[in-house]
Amino acid sequence: MDNDSFTNITILDVRSRQEFCSGHLCNALNVSMKVPPWTRAEIEEFKDRLWKVWHADPGRTYAVYCKLGKRSKIAADTLRMFGASVIDLGGTENGPLKPLFEGKVKRPGYKLCFCKN
Repeated sequence: MDNDSFTNITILDVRSRQEFCSGHLCNALNVSMKVPPWTRAEIEEFKDRLWKVWHADPGRTYAVYCKLGKRSKIAADTLRMFGASVIDLGGTENGPLKPLFEGKVKRPGYKLCFCKN
């Protein structure tokens, strides 16, 4: 996939804001969830934020990723409960995005962006 392949896909980075700013897929939306452990209230708040994202455009497909895959699984399962079409990309340290985030892959269309201070 290149950036053009993501035309009808919303990319959700569900890592913490600090992780997101250290490097994320360009055009990804950060729906921040801190690293575990989580309280029940934190998980419900995260699900509420996902609901707002999905509800704004329920016809889109969502691709989600995090660092190790646990948060992306929660996000993917939650979005599927809402009826969304979801691609769970797993973690940046152990999933298909790992080579990109390690700088080992340079492919047209795949770019990392960083937050400006």
